[in-house]
Amino acid sequence: FYLYYEDKQALFNALCERLYAPIVGALDATAEALRNAASPQEQQLLFLQMAANLAGLAPTLRPLLMLHFREAHSAGPSGEVVGMWTSRLQERAETILTDARSRGLIRDHDVRTVALAIIGAVERLTWAWLNDESRVYRDTVALELSTVFFRGIHPDES
Repeated sequence: FYLYYEDKQALFNALCERLYAPIVGALDATAEALRNAASPQEQQLLFLQMAANLAGLAPTLRPLLMLHFREAHSAGPSGEVVGMWTSRLQERAETILTDARSRGLIRDHDVRTVALAIIGAVERLTWAWLNDESRVYRDTVALELSTVFFRGIHPDES
């Protein structure tokens, strides 16, 4: 064990890296693609693709996702590491929303509140999926959640 990790905290940090890095990577790739989106329809397609990509990561990350939920609100170094990664996810969501808002692709809204709402909804639905709650299917949840939030932030077509 100590040939690979200095201590248990180093192992925990490595596990968090394995869990969160692919998620952050998917959000970064989406942010880059969204910078080139010319219309709300193209943006919606990119949001749907992002949701599908994140849902596709879930099965391979499933064992590590429980780590997130066990430590997300704990005190001490482990909770701080999870909090740091969660903040990164929130920052990525805020960046995506701010960019879209500045280009008129979504209506004016409180970016931080919407980012927190999205992350909170994703966490709750992930928890339901991990616990095999009935009628929570990874692929359909990703589509529904993406659609609900997009409709909520899309500019009115009046």
